This record gives sequence, structure tokens and C-alpha cells, in this order.
Amino acid sequence: MRIRAFISVATVTGAALLLAAHGPGGEPAGTTTPGSTVDAFHQALATGQPKAALALLRPEALIVEEGTVQSRADYEKEHLAADIAYAGAVPSHQTSRKIMQSGETAVVISTYRAQGKFNDRTINSVAAETAVLVREKEGWLIQSIHWSSHQARQE
Repeated sequence: MRIRAFISVATVTGAALLLAAHGPGGEPAGTTTPGSTVDAFHQALATGQPKAALALLRPEALIVEEGTVQSRADYEKEHLAADIAYAGAVPSHQTSRKIMQSGETAVVISTYRAQGKFNDRTINSVAAETAVLVREKEGWLIQSIHWSSHQARQE
């Protein structure tokens, strides 16, 4: 199982954003800002809600990491469960974020620090994430997300 070093920021604000992002059928709709959509995606992973996470990805979304590009469907079949397990087990916090928007497209670049234990491994990593979002009638949705990470330097 690949261990991913990205993780959501599990905060009360993130939980509120996720709840606010749900549509009438309990599925999340796009959210009102690019940043809140990315936060809601991570919160869905951290709280074990695969349908909520997938609902924030456009049908043609691409997930990029470790030198691979996956379709949304492949991500759902092959790595979503592992990401949920990791996100629920390893606390992390966002260390920076930059949001650039032009019309109906936005790029959200974030960094995170993750520390904890996963599958008997000590995790101490830093991660970078680039999410490209598109504004749809229902709100902002993720078109592409790219993760990279490395072991944190000893302080």
C-alpha cells in the first residue's frame, strides 16, 4: 500500500465547510470558494466519507502523484480507501496556501506537515498539493489534484 503524505486539516471550520457543502441528497455539492472546496475534500477523506470526497471531483478529474496520473474512476477503485485510512490516522496541519483565480478557473497551492503513526510507521513529512478547480453551476469542483511529499528534516 502506498502511503500518501497529504492530509487534511481536521478543524471545526473544515467540518462546517463539509456540512455546508452537502446538497439535498446528502452528497456534497461544489462549495463557494476554491479553498473551501479543497478543505471539504480533505475533510471528507479524514472523516471516512468516500462519496463526499468523490462528489468534489469533476467526473474527468485527474489525480497525479508518484509519477502517475489516475482518472477519478481509477482513483476510486485503487487508492481512495488507502487515502481515507491515512487521512484518518495521521494528523496534519496546513502550513501555507496560495489561491490564484482567473474567471471560472482557480489554482490552490497548499503545503502541509503530517506527523503520527500509520501501519506501525512513524510519519513525519511535509507535503505540497496543487489543485486546479473549475466553477460549475453547483460551485467549485476539483479538475486535477497533484501531491508530492518527503520526509521532514530533523529539527
